[in-house]
Amino acid sequence: MADAPALEEFDDCIEAGWTHFAKTVTDAAEEVLGFAERKNKDCTLVLVINTAKTEVMYQWSGVAPLVEPVISVAGAELQISPQFNYLSSVLSVDCSIDEERNERRQRRHERVLHRLQRPPPPVPELQCPECGRLCGSRIGLYSYRRTHRQQLP
Repeated sequence: MADAPALEEFDDCIEAGWTHFAKTVTDAAEEVLGFAERKNKDCTLVLVINTAKTEVMYQWSGVAPLVEPVISVAGAELQISPQFNYLSSVLSVDCSIDEERNERRQRRHERVLHRLQRPPPPVPELQCPECGRLCGSRIGLYSYRRTHRQQLP
């Protein structure tokens, strides 16, 4: 781990919004400390990007003409992907992540409402043979049948 004065110097170099992040990074294991380099009392954050595995998808604003961005990292150009999977859905250039998030929330809301409005059909195996009462679960039926035998839990 790095010594305390080096951490203080590092924190002094970082903008106010990054101070907590810098402390988190520098308090981590030694291999994570390679994330930040110190040069001539100036701090430079180094971000390692695996260019072989990284794909970029852009979203067209719909206002300006459609122009694919060119992003290069250390001389290697990142490939542009027209679509990718996000939470088991396929997002493409003409689909917004915000729209996908709103659709997921709407579907979840509809599932909850459907469950609340329509109770599950009764299962004949969960019916008390003595009085015909339907129970919600097998353990519920077992507990209810004990009342017929006057056994308290």
